[in-house]
Amino acid sequence: MSSRPGAADTAFWGDADDGDDDADVDVALARYRTLLDTIDEGVYQLDDGGRFVAVDDAVIETTGYSRETLLGEHVSVVLHDDDVERIQRAIATRLAADTRDVASFEVTARTADGGTVPLELRISLVVEDGEFQGTIGVARDVSEGERGVEAEPAESDRPFSGPMADVLDEANIGVFVLDESYRVAWADETVATYFGLDRDDLVGRDKRTVVTEQAADRVEDSEQFAGRVLATYDGTSGVEQFGCHITAGDDREERWLEHYSRPIDSGQYAGGRIELYYDVTERTRSADELLETEARFHSLVDAVEEYALFRMDPDGHVVSWNEGAKAIKGYEPDEILGEHFSTFYTEADREAGVPERNLRQATESGSVEDEGWRVRKDGSEFWANVTITAVYDDDGTHRGFVKVTRDMTDRRRRERELESELQQVLGRISDAFYAVDDDLRFTHVNEQAEALLQQSEDELLGTHLWDVFPSAADTDAVRDAFRTAMESQAATSYETYVEAFDFWVEANLYPSETGISVYFRDVTERKERERELERRARQQHVVADLGQFALETDDLDELMEEAARQVASVLDNEYTKVLDLDDDRRELLVRQGVGWDEGIVGEATVAADDDSQAGYTLLSEGPVVVEDLPAETRFSGPDLLTDHGVRSGISTIIGSVDDPWGIFGTHDTGPQQFSREDVKFVQSVANVIAEAIERDRYQGELEDLVADLQASNERLEQFAYAASHDLQEPLRMVSSYLQLIETRYGDELDADGEEFLEYAVDGADRMRDMIDGLLQYSRVETQGDPFEPVDLDDVLDVVVDDLQVRIDESDAVVETTSLPRVMGDPSQLRQVFQNLLSNAIEYSGDEPPRIDVSAERDGSDWIVSVRDQGVGIDPDDADRIFEVFQRLHTHEEHTGTGIGLALCQRIVERHGGEIWVDAAPGDGATFSFTLPAMDG
Repeated sequence: MSSRPGAADTAFWGDADDGDDDADVDVALARYRTLLDTIDEGVYQLDDGGRFVAVDDAVIETTGYSRETLLGEHVSVVLHDDDVERIQRAIATRLAADTRDVASFEVTARTADGGTVPLELRISLVVEDGEFQGTIGVARDVSEGERGVEAEPAESDRPFSGPMADVLDEANIGVFVLDESYRVAWADETVATYFGLDRDDLVGRDKRTVVTEQAADRVEDSEQFAGRVLATYDGTSGVEQFGCHITAGDDREERWLEHYSRPIDSGQYAGGRIELYYDVTERTRSADELLETEARFHSLVDAVEEYALFRMDPDGHVVSWNEGAKAIKGYEPDEILGEHFSTFYTEADREAGVPERNLRQATESGSVEDEGWRVRKDGSEFWANVTITAVYDDDGTHRGFVKVTRDMTDRRRRERELESELQQVLGRISDAFYAVDDDLRFTHVNEQAEALLQQSEDELLGTHLWDVFPSAADTDAVRDAFRTAMESQAATSYETYVEAFDFWVEANLYPSETGISVYFRDVTERKERERELERRARQQHVVADLGQFALETDDLDELMEEAARQVASVLDNEYTKVLDLDDDRRELLVRQGVGWDEGIVGEATVAADDDSQAGYTLLSEGPVVVEDLPAETRFSGPDLLTDHGVRSGISTIIGSVDDPWGIFGTHDTGPQQFSREDVKFVQSVANVIAEAIERDRYQGELEDLVADLQASNERLEQFAYAASHDLQEPLRMVSSYLQLIETRYGDELDADGEEFLEYAVDGADRMRDMIDGLLQYSRVETQGDPFEPVDLDDVLDVVVDDLQVRIDESDAVVETTSLPRVMGDPSQLRQVFQNLLSNAIEYSGDEPPRIDVSAERDGSDWIVSVRDQGVGIDPDDADRIFEVFQRLHTHEEHTGTGIGLALCQRIVERHGGEIWVDAAPGDGATFSFTLPAMDG
C-alpha cells in the first residue's frame, strides 16, 4: 500500500523501525506483506479534511480509479454526498464524546467507469496528542457475498516503512495469522484484548489448543464456537464468517464479535489461515433494541385508526393490514392480504401506470409521496395522501415497502372552497402587476400598473424595462433586486422613491426560469406616515434631552442656543430665535438664535406690538402659526423676518400668558404647513426654557435668602457672644461682693441672713453656668474644630472616665455595643455624649441608673442611641426640651441650665444629622441622633 506512487515513507504505516536489528525488521515486513496480501478488504486513510492520503490495491481494484487519481482528492469523488455527511456526523459525535469505537456504514461507491458498488465501511479515528488527524477505513465489497481470493504475486521489493500492527490496532480489528500447521505465527494486541489473552504467549502455540483450552471458555456458546473455528482447520474450508458473544471477565469486557477467516494461498504462510475479529457490539445491541422497538411499533400500528398502515413485498403485494387500513379502505385482512396494492387505485391511474411508477420512485429515492383519488372496497372514492417508503435490510437487501395512507377528502373539499374564495379575493387585489422575460422585456401589464406607470400595455409590451425607466436603472436598490432575483431564483423586494412619478413604490419580485413577475403599489402615504412618526419620535427625544440639559447647566444662554439649534434641525427650518421681553413690555431682544445674519443675536430688537408676529403672539392665548407671511393678514412684520426672506414659521410664549418672559420662534424661507405635533413640539421646548428661567430665578432668590440667613446667624452669634462676654464682668463683681460679705460679716448674720446670702450665691453661680452654656451654644459653628475620622468608642470611653465619680456615687451601669467611626469634631461629639449620659444619670429616679449606648446602620447614616430607665418624658414635651433654657423640672428637683440638649441639637446639626427622643413618663427615655457614615 502507498500514499503516493513509488513512495516508501508513507504516513499510513508510520515511521520505520530505527533499530539496528535488520533481520527482525525483515521478518516483520514479511508478516505484514503476507497479511496485506491475504486481506481482500480495501484499506485506506483520509486526512482531517476527508482527502485520500493512502489507498491499497484492493481499493484501486474495487473502484477502478488509479492511485494517482485518488491521492489528494476528497472522498466524495467515490462516495455520495449523503453518505459523506452521514460519516462526518458520526465522526463529529465520536470526537465530542471522546470515544474511539469503530463506526460501521453501508454505502454505495461510484466506480471510475460510472457504475456503483455496495460497500461496508469500518472507520476508525486517528487522534494524536488530542488533535484529530483523520481516519483509517476498511472497505468490504458486499455485492458478491463471499468472494474467492486470487493471490497476488509476491513483490519482494514492495515498499513498507513501518509496522502495520499500529494501523490494525488503531482500527480495532483483531487478527490471528496461522501457518500451515495452524500454529499462531502472529497476533495483534486487539485480538488479545478481545479474548483476554496474553499476546506474547499466543505466538508459536497450536491454534487448536488455544481455542479449546482458553478462547472457547470466554465465549457464551463455547461448544458451537470451538466447533466452527476448529472446522476451518481441516484443510478444505474456504471463507468462514459467523458471530460470537464474548462474556465479561476480569481480563476482558463483554462484546459481540464477527469472525471472518479464509485460507492463505501464497507467501510465507501459504497453507495457513488468517482470522479477523470485528467488534460489532454497538450494532448488535442496536439490533436487539430494534427488535423490541419493532414489537412496540407493530402494537402501535394496530392501534392507529386514522391512518392505513401496511407493508408490501418488493412486488407490491400486501403482506400486513392494520385497523386504520380496514376502516379507510373497507377490506378485512383475509380479503386483501396477498393482493396487489394497485387494487386501491382508480382505473385511470392503473392505465397510466401510477402504481408501478410510485414503487419505482420509492425504490430509487427511498420514498415517494403522492395525493390522488383512491378506491374503497365498495367502489366509492376518497382523496388520499400516500407515502410509500422502501425497506432494506442491513446488508442492503430490498425487503419491500411500507405504505401510509390518510383519508384527506374533507381537507380537499375545504381546499377547493378556499381556492374559490381565494380567486374572489385575488379579483379584488389592487396591486399593480407586470411581467418581464429573462431579457427584462415587458410581457404583461395590468390596469393598475398602466395607471401608476402612466403608459398603456400596448406601449410597454416588448420594450426593455431600463429603456422605459432609465432612472430606475440608475437606482442601486432596483437594479440589485432584479439581478438577485434572476441569479438566485428567490423572491425579493425593494422600496424606492420614483422621482419621475413623484411617489414611493413597494415592489415584490417573483422570479421563474422564463422571467420575473412584479407586484408593486404606491406606498407614498405609508412612507409619509413613517417619516411623520420618525419626526415625532425625534421631537420627543429632543425635548427629553433639552430637559435633562436644563437640569445639568446653570447657563441659560447655553440652553437657549442649544434649543434653537435643535428645533431648527428637527423642523428643517433656517431660523430659530429666543426673544427676551424687557421690563416695560415694549421691546423684545434677540437673545439667542441660529441662522440670522451676523450682529443680530444680542443686538437686534423687535417691537412688542400687534404688527409683528412676536408682538401678536404676546397678545394671543396660544401659539401663532404662519404658512405664508406675504399672504398674512393678521400682521405684516417685523422687518427682522421680512429682511431675511421668511415665509413661514411658528411662535409661542415663553412663560405664562399673564406674565410672559419672552417669545420662542422658528421660521423658514419657504411656505410650509406645520402639523399639530410640530406646534406642540415648539411649545414643549418653550416650556423647557421657561422652567429653566423660573428655576434660575428661584435659585437666585434662594441663594439671596441663604446669604441673608447666614448673615443673620453670624450677627446673632456675635450678639450672643458679646452679650455673654459682657455679662461676665458684672457677674464677677456680684460674686466677689457676695463672697466678701460672707467672709467679713458671716458671723454677724442670723439664720435668715445666711439663707438669703446662700440664695444670692447660688443665683450668681447658676447665672455663670447659663452664660457659659450660652457662650458654648453661640460658638458651635464658629469655634468648632475641622472634621476628622473619629472613633466613637474612644469618645465614649473618655466621657465615661470624666463621669466616673458620678457613676460610682449613683451606682450607675453603662453598657455599650461597638460604635462606628465617623467624620466629625471630637470635642463636640464628646460634649454630646457627656450631656446625654449626665442627663441619664440625673433623671434616673429612685433606682440606680441603667444606661445602654448602641448604634445601627440606616442607609448612609449611623443612628446612635442612649437609652435610660429613668423618670421618662411626656411626649408633648419632646420638642420643647431641645429649646434654649427650657426645663421640665425646678432647680430644687434637678440641677442644670436648660442649654445642654439645645447644645446637643446644634452640634448634631453641624454634623449633618438630627436628634430626637422617644419617651413616656415613668418608662425611661431614648435619645437618638444620626451621623453620616464614612465612605469606605
